[in-house]
Amino acid sequence: MNLKIEIHGTQLHFRTDNAEAAIYESADPFKPHFRRLRTAAGHSLVVCQPHDHVHHKGCFFGLATREFNFWEESALPSNPTPTGRQVSRSLQIETATGLEVGFAQNLRWEGSDGTPVFDEVRRVRVHATAGGFAWIWHTRLTSLRDNELAMSPWSMANARGIKVNYHGLGFRLRRDFSGMGGNTVLLDAHATSFADALGQVPAAGVTYIGSIDEIHPTPRVALTLQQAQPGALFILENPFSWLSAGPSALAAVPLPRGAIWEQTYTFTVADATSAA
Repeated sequence: MNLKIEIHGTQLHFRTDNAEAAIYESADPFKPHFRRLRTAAGHSLVVCQPHDHVHHKGCFFGLATREFNFWEESALPSNPTPTGRQVSRSLQIETATGLEVGFAQNLRWEGSDGTPVFDEVRRVRVHATAGGFAWIWHTRLTSLRDNELAMSPWSMANARGIKVNYHGLGFRLRRDFSGMGGNTVLLDAHATSFADALGQVPAAGVTYIGSIDEIHPTPRVALTLQQAQPGALFILENPFSWLSAGPSALAAVPLPRGAIWEQTYTFTVADATSAA
C-alpha cells in the first residue's frame, strides 16, 4: 500500500490513497507529538490532551532531568522542577510518497529560561502492515551539559516493590480502554496481567489490545511496542490506559556533557479480532 505525507501548516498528515493514518504536530510549544495514530479501519488508538492530564499528547517523547522537566508543562507544588520545551530547529520530509514514508526533525531541548539541555535528531518512518501501520521512531539525544535523567515523583511501585517511571516514548491510549476490563496485555506474546507487566523488560515486545465502545460487534485494536535496546515498561489499564518505555524507567541515568543516548522504537497500530 502506498502512503504519502501532506504538510498542513505545522502538521504532517500521513495518508493512504483514501484514508488518514496519522497526524504529527511538529511545532507544539512544548513537545512535538502524534495527535492521531489510526488502524486500517480508521480507529485512533491515542487521545490528545485529555482533561485529566493535558500534557498527555497522544504519542510523544519526553524526559526529565534534575534541573528541567520536559514531561509536565507547568511546575507544580508537588513537582517544582522548572519546565522545558523541545524546539524544532529543522524538519525534512525524507520520503514523501511510496511504500514507506518518513521525516527527520532536529530539536533543541531547552529550559524555560533558554538553557540548552539536549540536541535530538528524531527520525520517523512508517509502512502499511496487516490491519494497520508499522512505525519506526529513532531518537538520538546528545547531552549539552552535565545532566542526570530523573525519575518522576509519581513513579509507581509494582507488585515486586520496584518503582517504575513513565518517562520516555509514551502513548496515552483511548478512554474506552479503561474501566471494567475487556483489555489484554501480551508480554513476549504471552498473556499476563497489567500488574505483572509493570516494570518488566520484554525480550521481544509488548502488545496492548483494547476494546472500542459504541460499535457492535465490538472492534478490538492493538498497539505493539518493541525496543532495539531492551528497557522496562510502564503500563496501566486504570485509572487511564497508558504504555511507555524510556531510559530512566527503573533508575536515574547520568548523561554528562557530550554523552549520547539512542533508541529505536518500533510500534504497530492495527485492528485485531472483534469481540461479540
